Amino acid sequence: MTKDKTIIATVGTSIFSNQTRKEYNEDYINFKNIYNEGNFKEEADFSLIKSYVLSKIKNAKGFKKMSAEIKSLSKIGITKNDSIYLLSTDTNNGLLASEILKEFFQDKFNCKVYIERIEGLQVNNAKLFEKVAVKKLLEIIVEIVNNNNYSKEIIFNPTGGFKGVVPYITLAGMIYKKKITYIFENTEGLITLPPIPVEFDFNPIEDHEDKFNYLYNNQIVSKKEFFKGIEFDKRDTYYQFIESDEDNYVTFSAIGELLYNKYLSTKNKPYILIYEKVFNDLKKLNDSNKISCIKNLFKKLLDPNLRKNNLHDKPEDTITDLQIFKESNTSPRAFYYMENDIVKVCLVELDHDKYELKLKKTVYKNNFREDNFIKWDDFD
Repeated sequence: MTKDKTIIATVGTSIFSNQTRKEYNEDYINFKNIYNEGNFKEEADFSLIKSYVLSKIKNAKGFKKMSAEIKSLSKIGITKNDSIYLLSTDTNNGLLASEILKEFFQDKFNCKVYIERIEGLQVNNAKLFEKVAVKKLLEIIVEIVNNNNYSKEIIFNPTGGFKGVVPYITLAGMIYKKKITYIFENTEGLITLPPIPVEFDFNPIEDHEDKFNYLYNNQIVSKKEFFKGIEFDKRDTYYQFIESDEDNYVTFSAIGELLYNKYLSTKNKPYILIYEKVFNDLKKLNDSNKISCIKNLFKKLLDPNLRKNNLHDKPEDTITDLQIFKESNTSPRAFYYMENDIVKVCLVELDHDKYELKLKKTVYKNNFREDNFIKWDDFD
């Protein structure tokens, strides 16, 4: 069963530049005039450009080639249950490109599309890009990931837009162990980087969590106050998380704040409890598809709405006081119960016939000893 997706995609202006090329648009000279006259000033009327480009895309047989974003997202395979977050530059033409893509994707795939304009994301001011844009970019990525992490597959797609953001998006994908996809230059194939199992040393944060928490909440603190109580020979370790100004104040660096957010999500990571036998049986499995299927089941059990919507109506001859999570006749089933808002999984069954047999056996939660449950939080 294919999981619903959340795609985080950067947006450039190839949707406009392609319209000025003869191989994409026979009327390219006319579009050049319209595009150049727009000037992309704040007060300009962009409706003419928007309607022109949308009509060309919607009527084109080779619409997938009309922009880098359309090309790459079409190859990912968008469905109506997916969500797309378009990361727009802080420019008028970037925002217009995002609005055109939003309308196109909504009409073409009937999916949800959101635009996030990244403050400071432009190419004319390097300091603004470094000090503002990168931080805002990563803040928005963290927010999207945190809001979708346990309900959908998250994919980063930095194909369009400024290439300067690619290293930061790639690093975010590594830190949060998410898939990264992109179209390489003018090729047709979609390149996919699977989640990379990179581990980070959070000991410096754990040793002085109060300092990081204060900096996170207040955004700025004096260098003297931040390093108070930290041995001089260990301070170099902390400079990977912060940056200082000429007035001897420190703030989080963009990467430092990203790592701190990851630390918080790890520290407060939700979990379920699974019975020891279920845990041991899972560890013995060699079938990667079955392992993935069970892990996906565990992740879904975290969501109260999914539990409610997939609560199986037990047949009358069923002898169990456990709840049963079942999505379809071919999906795995979980026998579980709730205790203090924690899901406790007692049995998992992948085979339909074996599941039917279990329904007719006596299966009560009292059969499962309290001290034999094991914490499970491997949802990445």
